[in-house]
Amino acid sequence: MIVEFSPRIWVSIRSYARDEDHADDLLQDCWMAILNQLDQFKRNDSFASWTIKVSRNVCFDRLRGKGAKAKEVSLDSISGLAAEGPDPLEELGRRRARPIVYTALSRLSDRERDAMVLWVLMERSLTETATALGVTEPGTRTILARAMSRLRRIPAMRTLLMEWMGE
Repeated sequence: MIVEFSPRIWVSIRSYARDEDHADDLLQDCWMAILNQLDQFKRNDSFASWTIKVSRNVCFDRLRGKGAKAKEVSLDSISGLAAEGPDPLEELGRRRARPIVYTALSRLSDRERDAMVLWVLMERSLTETATALGVTEPGTRTILARAMSRLRRIPAMRTLLMEWMGE
């Protein structure tokens, strides 16, 4: 569930954050609030919409100075982390690309964004994507083609795609 909804929540809360790290922290706070308020979810509502509503409320609370403050992390508390981690250059590339991708995704309709997140970011099959969207596979192909066409018209996204393809 967290893997499925986190990208969409992240897109909806990114504009409230100072940077990507802050957005990641907010996303964790949002999931804590979602879990704490799970008993308030009405089964006849859309769970995705409810999670986004709760997440935005968390962001509003943070902007107004309410809610939990981030705890300081000491070096002693992270000493157990493995020395081997992700390649720093790859991580830097992902961090540079993330705001471009999420800004581009935020310009799509909800259905187009959901299709792209499921199919591209979460690597779901066309059948799984169609089922999640509640449309046929040909309909899903049309939604994805329309979304890709819109993304290609965004200059920063076009540049990023060219970099990824090595052009």
